[in-house]
Amino acid sequence: MKLPRIPPKLMPVTLLAAGVMGFLLLVVTRPAQMPAEVRERAWTVAVETVMPARHAPLLTLYGVVDSPRAAELTAAVAAYVAEVPVREGAVVAAGEPLVLLDERDARLVLTQREAQVASARRSHANDVQALARERELLRLAEKAVERAQTMVARSLGPQSALDEANAALERQRLSLAARELAVADYPQRLAQLEAQRDQARLDVERTRIIAPFTGRVAELHVAPGDRVRVGDRIAAIYDVAGLEIRATVPAPWLAAVRRALDAGEVRATTSIDGVSYELTLNGLSGRAGAGGAGVDALLRFVAGAPELPLGRFAEVYLQLPAVEQAVALPPEALYGRDRIYRLKDGRLAALPVERLGETLLDDGTTRLLLRSPELRSGDRIVITRLPNAMDGLRVVAAE
Repeated sequence: MKLPRIPPKLMPVTLLAAGVMGFLLLVVTRPAQMPAEVRERAWTVAVETVMPARHAPLLTLYGVVDSPRAAELTAAVAAYVAEVPVREGAVVAAGEPLVLLDERDARLVLTQREAQVASARRSHANDVQALARERELLRLAEKAVERAQTMVARSLGPQSALDEANAALERQRLSLAARELAVADYPQRLAQLEAQRDQARLDVERTRIIAPFTGRVAELHVAPGDRVRVGDRIAAIYDVAGLEIRATVPAPWLAAVRRALDAGEVRATTSIDGVSYELTLNGLSGRAGAGGAGVDALLRFVAGAPELPLGRFAEVYLQLPAVEQAVALPPEALYGRDRIYRLKDGRLAALPVERLGETLLDDGTTRLLLRSPELRSGDRIVITRLPNAMDGLRVVAAE
């Protein structure tokens, strides 16, 4: 059978139609694919079976060595520094000179004040002697006025003589009043001059900056030849016998620490330069730290303070009274501040907990001490850190 001849103009359209028909035939006749089976992934985790028991919380605090008796010595007079007989770090006894200032200017002022006191005493003695003469002169002036009045009344003398006698009387009265005032004002004037003299003596004494108590020189701010003004810093000293450690107690544990402090059941230790020291908690500071995040605990050395510089960093281990129904878990078990996961029916189950601090195991390792009323003996707690941990996540316990 002879196929009809396709005109050349329709040849491209015919070929395109044939291609489309062939593609549709292939799509229709392709083999059916089975849907892929979706399987839920199970994460392998390590678990630990817990048994709530009695544990003593251990808080790790961070603080610095401080002293309640630390003095910043300043200049009380303006002078040049003559001598600095001590060095920084030296232990000095109470009353030992730390810095000597040039005392010549202060002594000149003292000499002047002593001369003013002596002059005032001599002037007072002269005023007392002159007072009697001033009173006698007043008596004579009064008699002269009486005589002049008699002469004028009898027309035996001019009025001008009476006027001159009255003027002389008034002048004598003023002179007597001034002398009496000088005598009466003498105690106050002498007290003022003596106070100025005593202040000058103090200024001379204060050219010797001495140690107010036995301690260690923490800082020296001057050298021989320096010129210091009133209020300039000279030196800093602290009492080596009264060293303490100020360590910040975080706000979540303040209530527990206060209860333990009131009950007298707090033990504390610190390790500095490889040496362990026992501490006693004397109290809590009356002011919150920066940002109000906690309060400083004041801890004293039980067996005497070692020779430590102020500001030395110290790590303090504060042991509180034991608590019941607590478990010790590694840090990896805690999510956020108050959540752990237990393994239940192959899935994670979130459990809110209260963080009590830390505890030290017999092998020397430190673990978190946690407590929850929902925690039961035999619960299997996940101790592997999972980045996607959530309620219901499927997990498998590692063998």
